[in-house]
Amino acid sequence: LQGWIPAFCARCLEEDTTGFWGGAARLLAAAVAACPARNEARQDRLTEERKAR
Repeated sequence: LQGWIPAFCARCLEEDTTGFWGGAARLLAAAVAACPARNEARQDRLTEERKAR
């Protein structure tokens, strides 16, 4: 989900003529960006990269 949702939201913003779906896409993208699981996975990946150096 974290891979395709940002792309889907960007597409909604580009093609929305009413503004409604673009706004909904912004909310969805913000929710995904703020997801604690995503942040934990990012921290884990950064930690592993630092250990590998």
